[in-house]
Amino acid sequence: ELGDESEHGSFENFRAHIKQSKLTAKWDDARELAAIALGAMGPEVAETAAPALCARLRGDDIRQHFEYMRALCRMQADTDEVFDTLRHVSEHGRTDPLREAAKEALVILFGQDWQNWEPAEVAENE
Repeated sequence: ELGDESEHGSFENFRAHIKQSKLTAKWDDARELAAIALGAMGPEVAETAAPALCARLRGDDIRQHFEYMRALCRMQADTDEVFDTLRHVSEHGRTDPLREAAKEALVILFGQDWQNWEPAEVAENE
């Protein structure tokens, strides 16, 4: 709940309140479903969602793996962790379609030349 003029006195006070507010959320199954359904939800959600989706992609239950990869693409999650996870799935995924989907996600997030992509830590140290 954001409040209204009766709580904040004026629209300017309300704007100041909103400016000072921040969203803190823990990842849970409901947020997972939202991330899968909506994908692009902004950097704050992606910061929380991408690591959780990567953890799920590294798990044994592959039923939702395609949806997890689509969600990562929709939220444009192009972090080192996402790259490493998708590369692992592209090489070691249990099925050919899963490996191919991971390669497609790598192209979407990191470009056609994804095989030559370097994690940010490596690039900074060179």
